Amino acid sequence: MNEALKDYEIRKRLLPSARLHHIDGFTLQRYQRPSKAWASLVCEGGSDTTLRSALPSYEECITMNGFDPMVPNAPAEIFEVKLSPLGEYAGRGIFAKVDVASGTYVMQERGVASIQFPPATMDTIEDLYEKYNEFASELSAIIIYMYGYGFESDVLVRFS
Repeated sequence: MNEALKDYEIRKRLLPSARLHHIDGFTLQRYQRPSKAWASLVCEGGSDTTLRSALPSYEECITMNGFDPMVPNAPAEIFEVKLSPLGEYAGRGIFAKVDVASGTYVMQERGVASIQFPPATMDTIEDLYEKYNEFASELSAIIIYMYGYGFESDVLVRFS
């Protein structure tokens, strides 16, 4: 969950008169991904070699630092966007022009510049589209993009 969505969820649950002085989406985001100081101490043991050898090994110390340079990447050039052969209403899909080995990163160079539309963002954009006609042309371009290229969904989630 991103920082803005955390902020939105917090504010949605509060009374309009409530004020938060020490917690917001940014603060909660820091708990989701530990600071560099924490990673340095826990994963590397800092500069103390005795402490370093006494620390347990955490998988997160490897996985939270980004992409593994030893895993091959399939660049965008070996993929193409075209209509799916699965049927008339299947839409577009991304297809590899060559075989891609299992475990390979797919378009890693493009993944860092992605746009996400979480369900709350989609709801907000659709609500704005319905309520404010003066922004309809700008919002319709965003909605067309969302539905054309995909979005996150919570359709299969049951809320209690």
